[in-house]
Amino acid sequence: MRDSNITTSINGLIPYLPDTTPSQRYRIEQWLPYLQSQGISIDLHPFADDDLMQLLHKPGKRAAKAIANATGFARRILDVAATSRYDAVLIHRTASIAGPALLERLIPLFRRPLIYDFDDAIFMLHTTEANKRFGWLKFPGKTATICRLSAHVIVGNSYLAEYARQYNSRVTIIPSSVDTDRYLPVKRARAGDRVVIGWMGSSTSQTHLELFAPVLRELAARRNVLFLVVLDSGPFFPGIPFVWSRCSASWEV
Repeated sequence: MRDSNITTSINGLIPYLPDTTPSQRYRIEQWLPYLQSQGISIDLHPFADDDLMQLLHKPGKRAAKAIANATGFARRILDVAATSRYDAVLIHRTASIAGPALLERLIPLFRRPLIYDFDDAIFMLHTTEANKRFGWLKFPGKTATICRLSAHVIVGNSYLAEYARQYNSRVTIIPSSVDTDRYLPVKRARAGDRVVIGWMGSSTSQTHLELFAPVLRELAARRNVLFLVVLDSGPFFPGIPFVWSRCSASWEV
């Protein structure tokens, strides 16, 4: 039985386990209690389970990855089939980590509006070195298909909006934001204090950070700085003072 205080229920299809990915946390997860207070309930259903999360960015292990993805796909079919119990469907980035937009094409059959949210240029192919040979399985072109299928598209910035509007006129820009009750300004640094520079991302975006290693190395040689890097795996940062930690909500404050 639905909670009498809930007026709208949403089937939330997300790629990864909750509290493991900054994108999901900022775009979806941190807003759940606020939406709940307004009578909107979102049930989050991740595509990846613990096994797939452990395998994603490891080199090799093709058979294990294939099995884990097939298991996730089967589980996702059940998630999509449950759409009839909800008022709408929300997809963050993609319904399935690999493959074309097969599952997304099923959603209109349930006559429920589809809301699509993304905050990166996921329509451009980019993979980790560990999965480079199989990057084509991400089918980045499916982003356009999901935009066409959606009743409304929500994006993080104007660049993404320009892309989405090629396929859907109903596009809203909602920038990713942080909880100002949790993220408070630190005290002003004094002259000579070490400056801490933070960077947070995923293994896929790690190459963007490492691209700037020569610039950061030069900065470290000129100033007293420490780089705080939060990633799934440690960066290749020779000659640069840094502290590395795996992604978690506790490291974001």
